[in-house]
Amino acid sequence: MTSTQIRVTDPSGPGEVRRIATRLAERLGLDGTVRGRVAIVATEAATNVQRHGGGGVVWLRAVDDLTGKYVEVLTVDRGPGIPNIEGALRDGFSTGGTAGNGLGAIARMSAEFDLWSTSDQGTALLSRIGEVHELSLRFGVLSTPAPGEAACGDGYFLHLDGESARIGVVDGLGHGPLAADASLAAIEVFGRTTRRSLVDVIDEAHRALRPTRGAAVGLLDLDLAARAAEFAGIGNIGGTVIDREGARKSVVSHNGIVGHTVRRVQPFRYDWPAESTVVLYSDGITTSWSTTAYRGIHARHPALLAALIARDHTRGRDDATLVVIHDRPARPQ
Repeated sequence: MTSTQIRVTDPSGPGEVRRIATRLAERLGLDGTVRGRVAIVATEAATNVQRHGGGGVVWLRAVDDLTGKYVEVLTVDRGPGIPNIEGALRDGFSTGGTAGNGLGAIARMSAEFDLWSTSDQGTALLSRIGEVHELSLRFGVLSTPAPGEAACGDGYFLHLDGESARIGVVDGLGHGPLAADASLAAIEVFGRTTRRSLVDVIDEAHRALRPTRGAAVGLLDLDLAARAAEFAGIGNIGGTVIDREGARKSVVSHNGIVGHTVRRVQPFRYDWPAESTVVLYSDGITTSWSTTAYRGIHARHPALLAALIARDHTRGRDDATLVVIHDRPARPQ
């Protein structure tokens, strides 16, 4: 489920965003009422980026997986931020001379909604329209092809089974359709080996990818009861565990290309404290990112962190994929 990226820089942008979002909703088979909500949300979100954010990026995804069946609208800009978020979410509130129904309408029509904004880093917004499943973990995903390519050579895998989760990121060698073939072959292996060890899965992927270009692969198992993480990686898949105080622990991968050269597969175990965040990413994202610039982001939906990292740390010449995982906040008593 690749993200479609649209740069919104002028008044024509919201129309393009609406057309693409509507096509995604139709492709998912969402009913007319939900398709209408998708069109409104996409238009309002993109208009806010163009009018109030001074331009920015909108990512759209059609999702049908364990997290639900919905269209995702994810935006980010570098504007002046929203000084009164609570007020801005009320219908009728406006600082731009409009009817002021934008953010309030987006929140009301969304099955899942979140917003992050500061005066020095701009605004990031998430809206999911359709059916969203309430899981024990929240997932934020961005996966975009290299500039000029229609097929994304990266891929990702999400699996949740009771008290355990498995997350994978794959980067097919190079980019374009042949890289995408390699990623799809690896993800097919992940889907039928969810109960096997990480070493066994990578060994099987190595055999399955021999006819392909090969790929870098990172696989993460999370134990929700023991609060432990286990990671095995071959090639340039990055991973970081960030606790609620902001302390980081990077995961370790071995050199190689799955499908061609794998000398050693060794899983490593890490603590996974409560309320921590895990980020997995392909090498289309630089390793220099940090969450300290984004004040309060760990309390927001992980998709917003994915959007901010992608805005600030995408290399711009390769496929780029981010998967961000966080515990679902406890319900108020």
